[in-house]
Amino acid sequence: MWPSAIPLSSPAVLATLNNTSEETIVHMSWNGASEVVSWRVLAGERAGSLTSQTTIPASNFESSTILPKKYAYAAVQALDATGKVLGNSKPAKVSTYAAALPSGAQSG
Repeated sequence: MWPSAIPLSSPAVLATLNNTSEETIVHMSWNGASEVVSWRVLAGERAGSLTSQTTIPASNFESSTILPKKYAYAAVQALDATGKVLGNSKPAKVSTYAAALPSGAQSG
């Protein structure tokens, strides 16, 4: 059995709108964390008032989900097998679809 690890850093979150700006795509990871079983995804219109939107199973290095609404901010909580919060990300401002494209990939 591998030793368990909880990194000193916080979980990372990146959120963007989809190409129609109707859904929010949330990516999350926590490099080095070995006990993360699932992710609670929080979102809202203000960074200080995010509410739980969904909980998804953790998968490999990075997990992601699509929220069926447009949000301004998103954050995640890493959960262990019992649902205990192992770590919280900082709230992230949701980027537009165009801003998420690599430089030069935007049509214009």
